[in-house]
Amino acid sequence: MGCWKIWCDGACAPSNPGPCAWGSVIQSPDGVRTEHFGFIQAVGTNNIAELTAAAEYDRIDARTI
Repeated sequence: MGCWKIWCDGACAPSNPGPCAWGSVIQSPDGVRTEHFGFIQAVGTNNIAELTAAAEYDRIDARTI
């Protein structure tokens, strides 16, 4: 079995706290990449956005990638 790779991040803009979102790229063992992202809330912190990015990857069903 190969290795799955996940890159994820979250951020606020233009200030912290402020509007925030998260995103991730998941790469399957055969090299296929998919992008996932989401808007969190109108006012949040950079820490909330980054932690949500890491947690949301867990909710993505591998069968849909």
